[in-house]
Amino acid sequence: MKDTQDTHEFLLQQDTEQTPRLPRDTFSSGFHHELTKRKRAYTVLAVMIGIMGMLIILAYDGNDEVFIVLLVLLLLLGVPVTLYMFVSSTLLSHNNKLLMLKLLVAEDPGLDSAKWDTVAAKSNWNFHNSDPSMTPYFFYDGDACLTYFRENMLQPYSRAQVAEGSNGTSLTTEGTEGTNGTPNRPHLVLPSIKDDPELGPWTKIAVERYLAHLEASIQELVNPQGTTTTTEN
Repeated sequence: MKDTQDTHEFLLQQDTEQTPRLPRDTFSSGFHHELTKRKRAYTVLAVMIGIMGMLIILAYDGNDEVFIVLLVLLLLLGVPVTLYMFVSSTLLSHNNKLLMLKLLVAEDPGLDSAKWDTVAAKSNWNFHNSDPSMTPYFFYDGDACLTYFRENMLQPYSRAQVAEGSNGTSLTTEGTEGTNGTPNRPHLVLPSIKDDPELGPWTKIAVERYLAHLEASIQELVNPQGTTTTTEN
């Protein structure tokens, strides 16, 4: 009940602020945020551990094979369900990915940590608005948002570009020859975010802008004065 009230108060605060608040500014610690973000998964895990403990005690005391069978069934069914709940709490739906990409293009955060905080806060708000079952605490802060962007958008997009460049096609290399003259075996490159008709164009813009900021930052470090040195004869 208290968690529901806290969530309601957190969402009310977003309505009164131009930029929504981050969970980092709301929760006492990252651990508290983790527990709240995956509350359902941790609840199921705690219940499963409790039931398992009870079955182990009953099986040990009564030496009853029924409790052992129930324990095995619980492991076979409960572990996959619990793992799925933990994994699914880290995933974004297609629609939410699109919302995030559009926000990235609009905000163009580059390497500015403050702008990434803004993207994270607004993304959390957008995710929950598009799907009320989605937690409004998805990104803890801008660093978490940037990490998600790198791992789930930048890197897959870059790998897809490399695969297309090396293979000449994203589907197969059948009919071509390897370095030793033997035919290459056909192989399949799984569809990536780059191939998605909706996400692909937005990802391209977001990735190219981020890499442009990164390149500019590197150039500034290499050549801070913006001038080139010449060698005197």
